[in-house]
Amino acid sequence: VARCTKRNQVYYLNANRVVERMPAGCFAPKHQLKKFSSSNNNPRIAVNDRYVAVSNAEGYKLHLYCFSSKTWQPYFAGIDKEWLRSLKFHPDGDLISLNNDSWLRKYRISDTEAPLMIWESQATDNKACAMCVDQNTGLVYVTGPNHMLYIISPGIIVITY
Repeated sequence: VARCTKRNQVYYLNANRVVERMPAGCFAPKHQLKKFSSSNNNPRIAVNDRYVAVSNAEGYKLHLYCFSSKTWQPYFAGIDKEWLRSLKFHPDGDLISLNNDSWLRKYRISDTEAPLMIWESQATDNKACAMCVDQNTGLVYVTGPNHMLYIISPGIIVITY
């Protein structure tokens, strides 16, 4: 589930691999954006004011929906056969992914070109569990083994607790 504050809508990927949206705060009729033919067991979704991103659908691809053109584009997310544990949009509009090998990657998203990788970092030696992005500071937080919290800024580990 992901919320787009600017549009006041909630986006989610249901059990039938369908991306749907509905107004935040109510159970109004849903609107279907996309039905995927397949996905692995870990589909992820992220939303900002320009895009909806869905990972791990139809062959480990990253699918991007552009609000302005109302179109979906499929891309490989990192290397082929790699699934993503987490997807989040950075406050600058870039997309940050955490893959199953604990690699964080930041991608510049474009309406007309494939995502361009800006930086990558492997903070947790193959044991990252989850990631979030602070929408005020842009810092990336990653949980790791032994109750560790990694705080990452432009691809560099800043602090671990």
